[in-house]
Amino acid sequence: MRTVFGQSLTARSIRQASRARWEVQFSDNFVVGVVFAPGFVAAPRLYANPNGPIRHYNYSCTAAGDLVLSERKLPH
Repeated sequence: MRTVFGQSLTARSIRQASRARWEVQFSDNFVVGVVFAPGFVAAPRLYANPNGPIRHYNYSCTAAGDLVLSERKLPH
């Protein structure tokens, strides 16, 4: 959120929407879908009209257990 939208938002809720997709709700009108794929994460904004573009990220964890995402080019 910080790198794409220039703001830090705190997740209000995180829920597993399906076996492969999670939904992270930041506010009443801002929900991001997260799909973990081998080696990367895909995340579009959901429920906007139309949904936002799908962005792809590499991911890693810090020693404190925080998830770090870095934007990557679209996979082929």
